[in-house]
Amino acid sequence: MTLNFPCAIKSMATGYPMTEQKLICYTLDLEHDYAGLAPSEEYEAFGHAEIRERLPEIVRSYGLKLTVFATGKVLAEQKETVEFLQGLGAEIELHGHDHIIYQPDLVRELQKGTEAYRNCFGRDPLGYRSPGGVISPLLLKSLAAEGIRYDSSIIPSYRWGMYKNLKSPLHPFRDPEASILELPISVVPRVRVPIATSYIRLFGLATFKSLCALFGTPSPAIYLFHLVDLVPTQMRKKLSPFWRGIYAKGRKKGLQVFAGSVKHFHDRGFQPAYMSRLYSLYSQVPESPPENKGPAKQGS
Repeated sequence: MTLNFPCAIKSMATGYPMTEQKLICYTLDLEHDYAGLAPSEEYEAFGHAEIRERLPEIVRSYGLKLTVFATGKVLAEQKETVEFLQGLGAEIELHGHDHIIYQPDLVRELQKGTEAYRNCFGRDPLGYRSPGGVISPLLLKSLAAEGIRYDSSIIPSYRWGMYKNLKSPLHPFRDPEASILELPISVVPRVRVPIATSYIRLFGLATFKSLCALFGTPSPAIYLFHLVDLVPTQMRKKLSPFWRGIYAKGRKKGLQVFAGSVKHFHDRGFQPAYMSRLYSLYSQVPESPPENKGPAKQGS
């Protein structure tokens, strides 16, 4: 089943322009299964020694500002991991509840997640990311009804059986029907390869750098990763043969690939930013921005 996003794309205003600054948001999807591909209730990667040691080093060395999209299930059951990430300065947003990736209109999934988030933090989430990057106009309207201000689900690319967003904008835009600001996960322009650790592992860091050199990088850039992208886990054995093969590529080099890609963006002058900062920047942009004029700059 392929779930497209055509309705909101047709009704939206022109996508907002690039920021004047080169900003990058490192976003972590924190979930209890293997990126939605294995229905396991394990948390193997959460306490992995390499993650506990290397991730803080990378965050502090490059001044990363992590935004974590956590499932409601993780918020309820893995408070120690949430506190570990908050200790790295991460801001926490919502990623559904049970990580059901093939039912984007399941409003109860959103409501359960929001309830878990409120129980954990005593406030509403500012941002949302739909499991699997699959979303629909109905769910966008439900997000607005729950008080959520931005969505970061759309990957302007193609993934067989899940989404076909090849006509989606590469930069932030607002869907006027749902009043939700969309901050799409970034892709390399023209070739539409997602800027994500799993894809960089698959194609290789050198190839990814070459693609960026040839086709550029959007700004702001929104980078995606999962804990299972960083370290090898036994959970991978529960995947289908196809996905086992895909995730086998570079599976022992995940942290090395992540660190290398962070260095790549650092060396090219990208400044780490929280997703909340992007929301603040783009929520101030007029609905019909003047041509070639970016949003007003704002302090960190």
